[in-house]
Amino acid sequence: MFSTLSVLLVEDDHAFLETAKLMLSRIGFGRIEAVSDAESARERLALMRYDLILSDWNMEPTSGFDLLVYVRGEHRLVPTPFILMTANLSEEYWVAALDAGASDFLRKPFSFAALRDSIGIVLGARTGPGAGVVLIRTLRAAVG
Repeated sequence: MFSTLSVLLVEDDHAFLETAKLMLSRIGFGRIEAVSDAESARERLALMRYDLILSDWNMEPTSGFDLLVYVRGEHRLVPTPFILMTANLSEEYWVAALDAGASDFLRKPFSFAALRDSIGIVLGARTGPGAGVVLIRTLRAAVG
């Protein structure tokens, strides 16, 4: 299903990056590019288009939120689905990300099924119905 699609994974924790890569591979992505910081992600995005960006929020010196703002500010990148991963459940956090254009959120740590479902919903929303489902599922997950 996803064998022709590419994903850019941005995660500064090496162990979690490797785990997420394995999960993405099991989901069936044809191309998985992994980088450990937002600056490297921006360099990759300048060279290549991706079907999905999956990024950790809390990274230094540039956060995943800052990367999201950059992506949504670049005309050619605007349609790219963007999923943020974080352990922070602060309501202000989620509202800011939704306002900035996040497609969905994953609360870390997450299961293989949660990642697969989020990707399925987000990539389905890209071509038609489903965007409302992402928002509803995200808000339910955020509030517990």
